[in-house]
Amino acid sequence: MHFPLGVTLCAKVGLHPSSLYFPFGYLESSFIDFLKFLFGQFPPIWLTYFEGVLVPIMLYDFLDSHLVTVLGHLHFTEEELFVINHQTRIEDLLCTNLGLAQFTCTPHTPANPLLHIMPPPVEQPL
Repeated sequence: MHFPLGVTLCAKVGLHPSSLYFPFGYLESSFIDFLKFLFGQFPPIWLTYFEGVLVPIMLYDFLDSHLVTVLGHLHFTEEELFVINHQTRIEDLLCTNLGLAQFTCTPHTPANPLLHIMPPPVEQPL
């Protein structure tokens, strides 16, 4: 019998107010505190099993159908937790679900919203 394995992730969500570049504001979800809490509970010997696992770090919802997810791989030292090899995934939900267009306002975010977001630096521990 096969049992699916699932892990619940918790995020802190903040609403950024509207601005010239983001007329509707945007939502920023951070998984950093949860990752620190979760892996801070394990004995150091167990952490080797999680080395290199891909985890979400930040998620940005620009409230106009665009989602940006910053991901990285876990790396542990004796004292610290790092997320290295950052990747950014950008989704336009209107491309995958045209029915959302009736709920989407214009204008969209800037042409390159990545210039306006600040994920955590790779070289600093979480």
